[in-house]
Amino acid sequence: MKRAFSLFLVFACIATLVACTKKTNRLADLDYDSINKIQIISSMGNPAFGADSKIITDEEEIKQFVTSFNSGIIGKKISSDDIAIGFSSRYIFSNNDKIIAEYCFNVNNTKIVEIGNDYYFVEYGDEDSPYKLYVNSPSSEIVVDIDGKEMDLIRYNENTYVKSELPKETVEWLQYYNSLTEDEKMAISFSPDLGEPFDSNK
Repeated sequence: MKRAFSLFLVFACIATLVACTKKTNRLADLDYDSINKIQIISSMGNPAFGADSKIITDEEEIKQFVTSFNSGIIGKKISSDDIAIGFSSRYIFSNNDKIIAEYCFNVNNTKIVEIGNDYYFVEYGDEDSPYKLYVNSPSSEIVVDIDGKEMDLIRYNENTYVKSELPKETVEWLQYYNSLTEDEKMAISFSPDLGEPFDSNK
C-alpha cells in the first residue's frame, strides 16, 4: 500500500513538472475578451519611409490572433549567427490605450521571438502563424514611425507617396486597395495617377 502511494506521488510530481514546463514555455497566455485592439508593426527598413502596420479591432480577428499566440511554444535558443539583421517586428495587444502585452520578433519572422537580448524558436499549434494572419487581415495597411504612430505616407505596391499631396478620393481608394489580399489586388486593372513617389532627401 505504501509502495503504491509512493508511486502515485512520484507520478503526480512528474505530471506537475511537465505541466509547469509546458506552461513556462508558452509564448502567451492572453485573454481575448480583455483585448480590443492589436497593432502589428512590420520590420522597418529606412525609418524615413516608416514601417507597414495594421490595426485590428474586429472581435473575430482578435480572437484568432490571440488563439494563435496562445498556441505558441517557445523552443530552443537561437545562435546569433542565425539571426537576420534588421529591425524587429512588433505585435501590441491593447485594451483601449492600455497595452496588455507586446511581443517582438526577428524581422518579420514570427517563428523567432525576442526575449530579453536573446532569440528563441516558436512553434504554433495551428497552421497560420501570426505573420500570416497579419498579411491576410482585411484591415487597411498604414505607414507608421518607430513608435507606431501613423505617418503622412501611404504605399501603393512597391512605392511610397505623401498622403497630404494626394486628392482625398485617391487616398480613400489606396486605403481600400491596401486592405485587399494579394490575389484581389492582382484582379484590379485600374492604376491611379499618383505622381512622383516620396523622396526622403527632399
